[in-house]
Amino acid sequence: MKRFKDIAAIFSLAALLFSCAESVEEVADTRRPITFSSSLGRPGEGSPSKAQSPEVFSPGDGIGVFACYSGPTAAGQSFDPNFMNNQLVKFNGSAWTYSPVKYWPTNGTLEFYGYFPYNESDEIRTDGSMLVTHKCITGLEPRYAAHTSVKAENGSLSGSGISDNGNLSLGFTPILNKVNFTAKAKDGLFDEVESEEYKDCRFLIREFRVWGFYSEAKGSISGNGDVTWQRKNSARIYTHNNPLDMTPYLDFRNTEEAVPGYEYNPDKGYDTDRAVVIEESLPSINIFGKSAYFIPMNGVLSGNNPGFEVVYVVLTSKHGENVYKESGIVTRTGSLREPFAGNNGLIRKIININLEFSIDGVTVTRNLVDYNYKPMF
Repeated sequence: MKRFKDIAAIFSLAALLFSCAESVEEVADTRRPITFSSSLGRPGEGSPSKAQSPEVFSPGDGIGVFACYSGPTAAGQSFDPNFMNNQLVKFNGSAWTYSPVKYWPTNGTLEFYGYFPYNESDEIRTDGSMLVTHKCITGLEPRYAAHTSVKAENGSLSGSGISDNGNLSLGFTPILNKVNFTAKAKDGLFDEVESEEYKDCRFLIREFRVWGFYSEAKGSISGNGDVTWQRKNSARIYTHNNPLDMTPYLDFRNTEEAVPGYEYNPDKGYDTDRAVVIEESLPSINIFGKSAYFIPMNGVLSGNNPGFEVVYVVLTSKHGENVYKESGIVTRTGSLREPFAGNNGLIRKIININLEFSIDGVTVTRNLVDYNYKPMF
């Protein structure tokens, strides 16, 4: 009974009614194994893109799958994971595998729920709508969900969950805000500087913190997929005084290798042997090398709307010299309230937040981008 409650807690919608009364062991099958596609699909396009998804899946990643079998003449009953019960499906870099292998039925319907990343002891529970829990420890934890079905009639398969090649296909969508923090240097850094003493500049990001987000929250997901998040009990929240320190997860480089002419001197106290290096005339780079995922607590605590702090060191090179020296350490803060406003804090778009470094400081710009594909397999 406990196992059933755990599963129902993860993927149970009050409006979802199926018949799952049959014993799966008695169901006639086709002896065709259920295999998972390893392609990425783009909505509205017939041809899949490259197999591996750098946006979501990496070798060793796993998803959890729940499946309910309903007979061809059965009456409606609540979802029961009688076919797959939190089945682990793992990605090895080119294909998805699981054990024991299941087979497509000859007749009936299979309803699938999938989620990523896999968690064998997830404590999600439901009270009529789907309630999910998310823990934000590093700021880089994703959360995706999928739902689909396949109908079998005399061995022939149809439905949204079957791909052209006969594999099971799950289209995952994020249920958290997906954020890309990027940075670049302003073009023409010294154009407005009267002095011609300097010829070049680098910015070394060494610390990054955010606040105004939940560390743990529960979300209520309605039948149409809308999500409303709120703080889970008395779980910690990231405030201006107690922010989430994302510094350890910056995409650091060896500064001496990245900036020829710079020599790190620990005695100076700048702590820039490794940093995120931002330089002029180059496109924006993702400062973490991957997307972040957040649930904002807009308006929950006064003065703690989403914001950030970045600490960086400025390197300069003078005319006639081929060396870079530290010109100072700078701390800048900025608001992230606007990008996370609306729809109860869940923005159904990718949020791109760009930090533009200049002689005068840091300017924050943002844009919202539609999801142009759903990870599928």
